[in-house]
Amino acid sequence: IIKVSASDKKGWSFYPNPAQKGKNIFMEMSLPAGNYTLELLDMKGSKIQTYVFAEMYGQITSSLQLPNETNPGTYFLRLTGDGFNETRMILIQ
Repeated sequence: IIKVSASDKKGWSFYPNPAQKGKNIFMEMSLPAGNYTLELLDMKGSKIQTYVFAEMYGQITSSLQLPNETNPGTYFLRLTGDGFNETRMILIQ
């Protein structure tokens, strides 16, 4: 599960890293209002899971869960939205 919570800083971060498959990770976001998509990608760029934050108003709190089927390894979280595109590495154990 990813918990997204309000912050005074612009941007986003998540923890823990490394994370456990099927478990929760927590995320803080403070971005301009808009629609955002968070994708969990494997090393080849294939989508494992997609989460949509529709009509986000700057700061939100939300919960999402990593898939149980995810093999241990290096993955990426890509957050995209209205004029925003950032990718961060995440290790899953």
